[in-house]
Amino acid sequence: MNTSLINNRKAYRNKIKRRQTIIFGTLGISLAILLFVNTLFWLNLVAFPYQPGFSKPVPKEVVYACSPTDKPVDPTEISARVYNAGGEAGLAAKVTQSLTDAGVITGEAANWVDTEEVTDAVRLITNKENLAKAYSLRGFFPDAKVILDNTNKTQVVDVVIGTAWKAMTITPTAEEFTAGMQSTAGCVKP
Repeated sequence: MNTSLINNRKAYRNKIKRRQTIIFGTLGISLAILLFVNTLFWLNLVAFPYQPGFSKPVPKEVVYACSPTDKPVDPTEISARVYNAGGEAGLAAKVTQSLTDAGVITGEAANWVDTEEVTDAVRLITNKENLAKAYSLRGFFPDAKVILDNTNKTQVVDVVIGTAWKAMTITPTAEEFTAGMQSTAGCVKP
């Protein structure tokens, strides 16, 4: 065989190998850089430059409901579920136990799973039919806001302990129950 033909073939193979090394090396380095940058975005170490509108949660309209009556409901006629949105571990369980000791029918305590942060001390969330019960619970939580939720079809008042939580009244007096029946500022008649 001709040696120049063999040398030309070796030169061509070397040229192809160099080209493949450059192409695959460039692709590999590019993918490594993309992986690094995307990892920074994923770990929230760098803010993503584009925020599509559909990924932002739509804020819920909060309607503070007015009290339908001035007469409190007996605590033994109230059913409540307590949720912890304040961050203190075991807070919902303590409040549930205190309400149970006062005669309120309670379910299991749980953590608040809604994406909205609860900055109030306490939110009492209920439907139109249970507004008097929710306002009666304000005897235990004088700073509570009563929120109307028409999607709630149960007879249970949701007690959501927020980040501004301080304490509850363990054994409210008749005057504290009556004071709790006063409508909160900015409320809407249901």
